Amino acid sequence: MLTAGPTVHYVGVPAGHLCDGGGPRWHVPTAWSGSYVTQPHLLAAVLGTSVVRAHGPAGLAPRCAVCGRAMDRASMITTVGRLRRGDPLQHLETHPTCAHDVLGPEGRREAAEVRGW
Repeated sequence: MLTAGPTVHYVGVPAGHLCDGGGPRWHVPTAWSGSYVTQPHLLAAVLGTSVVRAHGPAGLAPRCAVCGRAMDRASMITTVGRLRRGDPLQHLETHPTCAHDVLGPEGRREAAEVRGW
């Protein structure tokens, strides 16, 4: 969301992983030097603040509890696991590939014994 006086303009920003296919996506030139127009973390902070201001916290993409990367709501899963050894079992929203990292074989056995998990 960009504001200029009394007017509000919305700018569509695709998710970071969308680099090909149809619809909104990032165009990465073949001769890309690797340098950015701005630092990515500064751009993310400004865009994130604008999204929260316009749509509330639910407007932001959920983050994977394991790797911290943004997730697509359609592909994220809720699993049971621990982020660190000794933590209690908890429900975690993760990428499907990250779900295996938090549970492990001993966690799977324990989760099977806990009613409602």
